[in-house]
Amino acid sequence: MARLLSLDPKSLPRPFALIVDDDPMVLAVAEKALRGMGFSTMRNSSPEEAWSIATVILPDLILTDALMPKLDGRELCLRLKNSEPTAEIKIIVMSALYRGGAYRTEAFKTFLVDEYLEKPIRPDVLREVVQRLIPAAARTHPVSNEARWAS
Repeated sequence: MARLLSLDPKSLPRPFALIVDDDPMVLAVAEKALRGMGFSTMRNSSPEEAWSIATVILPDLILTDALMPKLDGRELCLRLKNSEPTAEIKIIVMSALYRGGAYRTEAFKTFLVDEYLEKPIRPDVLREVVQRLIPAAARTHPVSNEARWAS
């Protein structure tokens, strides 16, 4: 963490995405898709650490799982959106458990998410969402045939 605190957020290659999930497969698939769009990425499995990282590096995008131990991704989103330095970070929350319109509506209204995706994450859908949320940052690169769905 000390090394992280010494970083200048402006020195990081941009666009920059922080991916937060406790499933290694989801982390790998999401990272591959985002890197294919030209993002630099950092993966993390702890929402508590992700909070600290986000407040220091101010990523352009955070992709987080909705449900994780201790601090869930929805609450992480709400905390970041309610803090002035991090309020403008685009945050996508994803869930395999919380499916359907009621959960989606709750995510937008209560947790202030910028987008809500159901798992398994499809790289083509993620690409469309990121290009809509951050059009200037998401460069178009062909989607790899190797990309798999992540759940």
